[in-house]
Amino acid sequence: MQNHLEIEAKFRVDSHETIEARLLSIDAMHVATMLEQNIFLDTHLGELKSAGTGLRLRTIDFQETANPSIIELTFKGPRQPGPLKTRKELQVNVDQLQPMLLLLEELGYRETMWFEKRRTRWRYEECTIELDQMPLIGRFVEVEGPSEDEVFAVLETLGLESTELINDSYASMLNEYLRQNGIDDRRIVFED
Repeated sequence: MQNHLEIEAKFRVDSHETIEARLLSIDAMHVATMLEQNIFLDTHLGELKSAGTGLRLRTIDFQETANPSIIELTFKGPRQPGPLKTRKELQVNVDQLQPMLLLLEELGYRETMWFEKRRTRWRYEECTIELDQMPLIGRFVEVEGPSEDEVFAVLETLGLESTELINDSYASMLNEYLRQNGIDDRRIVFED
């Protein structure tokens, strides 16, 4: 089980090309390209959301390697005060998706949203840089590291120190988009 403090900066970009060029210029390491399927769960009363916490079951399919898919169950604690999105994260790998979903349903959790995400992962120093593409809401960059200082240092190295940070999760941004556009579907996939 992985138990750590997630400290991240997230921002919207029009394209990943400039960021990829910067990552290459500083000799960052490309780790993987993947397609994720994210299932968010909550009780019927929405108790996790009300508490500022979250429960996610994620399948990750690696695109350019022979690595098998992995499935992660993640609990995210409430956000802590500070300039970056910081929260406790507990994560465990599971063997099978459907049996885990059934177990969670028996414990009183139900699927509230399901969405795909395309992600390219890079490493630079002690930080992970994620180049994310989401259906409907666009492209984003996340920088996660062991401390706020290290995350801010990487943002500066990438020339992103003055970029407006986003504190909302992808799920909440998607929910807002769906609400504003009168869309009832809670299973969001890429159309191409």
